[in-house]
Formats: sequence, structure tokens, C-alpha cells
Amino acid sequence: MEGIWKHVWPCSEYLGSYLNGNPEIVKNKKCLELGAGATAILSIIALQNGAKSVVITDKYGPDDTPERQRIPALQRDNIKLNCKPDQVDRACFEPLNWADLATTKRVLTTHCNGGLDVVLGADVFYDPSVFIVLLDTVKAILDVFPKAEFYFAYQNRKPQPDDSNPTVAPL
Repeated sequence: MEGIWKHVWPCSEYLGSYLNGNPEIVKNKKCLELGAGATAILSIIALQNGAKSVVITDKYGPDDTPERQRIPALQRDNIKLNCKPDQVDRACFEPLNWADLATTKRVLTTHCNGGLDVVLGADVFYDPSVFIVLLDTVKAILDVFPKAEFYFAYQNRKPQPDDSNPTVAPL
């Protein structure tokens, strides 16, 4: 699964398009993106659509490969290239390991004391081995912020007769 963080995946495009068509979802809202990868595309779109703040997360840390340790720098570069300076100032970058709920609690305590309105994730359900820990992470976030909304886009990667239409829907 190494290297999946480097790409803009199809569901990022679908959910990004959905957010662009429904900017009220993120406008003046405090957002957190799970599994942003190097592109942070949903965070960019949230900022462009008036998000009050965005916490951009992915799994990286000192024990990761040197390449994965580049994730926050690449995220910052992408935000700077695609957002206005005042939008860039509303973004922060944090490691969040779904298998370690202590990192979730740290991110929420450090960056979400003022609340959280929207959680975003696209193609985060790519690898079935992380489904449970990802859902545990989402549950931990929604337990702290029960009014927050979780928007995600998922593409079933098992061969299907018509696997070309991922669905985006609020839960």
C-alpha cells in the first residue's frame, strides 16, 4: 500500500466536485480531513469554499520512510500553490494514525478546542485492513463533536458490472 498517498484518487475528485457544488457544507466551518495524502485536495477545496479552518491529517512520523516524512511539506506546498494567503493561514498539518486513538485525541485537543463541524475523507476506505481502525477514529471524533458531519466518498474496488459511479451522500 506504499505510495497511495501520492495521488489524487477518483473519489477525491467526486467529493471535491460535490463540495464545489455545495459550498455551504464547508463555508465558515471548522473542518478536518482524514487521510489527506500529499495532495490534500479536499482541504484545498474546503479552503477555497470559505472554510473557517482546516486540519489536514495523514499518517506520517519519524518512524516512517523518508519519502512518507515528506507528506506535510508536500501538503503545505499544495495548499500554498492552490489557495490565497489568508486561506493558507487557516490550514494546519498534523499526523494522525487511525490505529492509535491517542493521536486522534491529541489532534482534537490541540486543534479543535473551538469545535469541529465537518470531517472529510475520500478514498480512505481503500484498504479493507484499515476499515475498523478508520471507523474507530471517526467514532472517536464524532463522540467528542456529535454535531459534526462526516462526508466521505467510497469506490468499491471489487470488480462489479458497473463500477464507474462512486456515490457521495451525507450520513
